[in-house]
Amino acid sequence: MPLPNLGDTPVIENQRLAAVTYVRNFLLSAPYLDAVEEHEMFFRRLMFKILLEKAILGPIAAMLESGTPKLITDPDAHQLILELLREAYPVIRHYLPIINFGDICSWLDVYIKKRELLDKEQMLLDVLNGRETEIDISTGWIIEQAEKLGLPNNCFRTMRDLVNAKLLKIREEIESKNGPGSKFKRRIEPRQF
Repeated sequence: MPLPNLGDTPVIENQRLAAVTYVRNFLLSAPYLDAVEEHEMFFRRLMFKILLEKAILGPIAAMLESGTPKLITDPDAHQLILELLREAYPVIRHYLPIINFGDICSWLDVYIKKRELLDKEQMLLDVLNGRETEIDISTGWIIEQAEKLGLPNNCFRTMRDLVNAKLLKIREEIESKNGPGSKFKRRIEPRQF
């Protein structure tokens, strides 16, 4: 269930956040509609693919203010993606014992290749426009689960804090330009890459 890259109307933002919340809650509910184990594992894989896209690529794009093409060529972005995958892997393995590290690396690789021509990630657009992001839901879920399992989550925690700090700074800039009470009226597209 890919989440659409839509405008900034509150209704659409609420729908998008509701969809991400649904994915998060869906991961934790089992069995899925009394599905046989094979189907349950398929749905879990699908949900974790979506979760990783939102918890890793979105925040990195927002921090680097770059789109998917740069994530492919930037060695720092590549290294950060690997570190985040290393932290996410034990959490995912807890829910999907049959998964290996190569599988989750290939999920993101396929996703990036599909989006090569797109130079906008939704979280990047949200941050640049001062809108709420789903980072607390997606990245927050991985942090929460890692803490429950006693696993390290420093990279995810740092990424979440950096994106939220950047969002707060941009909101302050918007309010200082447009006056207090004016909420996030500017529309900014990411820089050309």
